[in-house]
Amino acid sequence: MTQQNRGRSSEQTRVVVIGIGNPFRGDDAVGVIFSRRIRDSVPRGVTVLEHDGEPAKLMEAWAGADMVYLVDAVQARVGAGQICRFEAHREPLPAELFRLSTHVFGVADAIELARNLNEMPGGLVVYGIQGTRFDHTSELSPEVDNACDVLVFQVLDEIRDFLKPEAGE
Repeated sequence: MTQQNRGRSSEQTRVVVIGIGNPFRGDDAVGVIFSRRIRDSVPRGVTVLEHDGEPAKLMEAWAGADMVYLVDAVQARVGAGQICRFEAHREPLPAELFRLSTHVFGVADAIELARNLNEMPGGLVVYGIQGTRFDHTSELSPEVDNACDVLVFQVLDEIRDFLKPEAGE
């Protein structure tokens, strides 16, 4: 797991971006690649992590966060490159989409464990990019690669909106 914190002070809201994946399994690498693409563009104080999705370490990574944006590959239902958005702090993820982990437990399991242990971050938005290639290759499919670029801009917009001061502050 690698990390970059862009200099937040202790008074600031803690925002964490986590890209989950295996860089050696085709489209499963999308979360890691997403983290690398967004890292230099996030506002000051936002932490960006690359993660393998191991549940206990994942919960540790978001401990104390006010908002977490998590990106992972999901099994294609509709077509490669489609982006799914879930507000996991409000409701469980559809676990069948997040079964690509090489661990016994996946992202959906980690989130539900955190929910049961009262270890959820204040907000948890999970993005799934639908993939089709999960063999041992080093390349994303073109559709997933394009979706990754689109999602970088989408998440940057969400982060900026989240960090905007409330009216009257």
